[in-house]
Amino acid sequence: FRSSNASSPSADTTAPTLGSAALSSTAIDLGKPEARRIALTVTIQDDLSGFGYGSITFRSPSGAQSQFFSFSPFTFRSGNLLNGSFTASIELNPYAEQGLWTVSSVNLQDKAGNSRFLDTLYSNLNSLLPGLASLSFQTSNAASPFADTTAPTLGSAALSSTAIDLSKPEARRI
Repeated sequence: FRSSNASSPSADTTAPTLGSAALSSTAIDLGKPEARRIALTVTIQDDLSGFGYGSITFRSPSGAQSQFFSFSPFTFRSGNLLNGSFTASIELNPYAEQGLWTVSSVNLQDKAGNSRFLDTLYSNLNSLLPGLASLSFQTSNAASPFADTTAPTLGSAALSSTAIDLSKPEARRI
């Protein structure tokens, strides 16, 4: 598949880059409802089409829980889509795991579909932005030492039919 655009000889083939990242708080007391909301502000640059979507995910100390901050033109704060500031907020659950939460992945995509994805399992986040690997927040809960670190379990599952006749449209729904 080949495409061309005579009116625009420049094609956007470069993914957005992260310029900076800062948390509104790095010490969160889960026992205080007003303290559980935190914001992450980032600056993002793109060369031609403009920033489209992004996220930064933080992982709990055990790795069992994650929280992600989602960025889009709807979270735009200042500048423009070629060089702008974006802020996203999350509210942590009072039963979130206590301890140091660190960045586990970064995903950036522009309006042309160019994307940059880095995960700590496979990449050095500092290659995207020096210091990003050390961006973190600490959770504690003086009011309760309990944290929910166990994922839900599936008790049972059942299909309404174990045989499907694909030649009959009405039978294709189970």
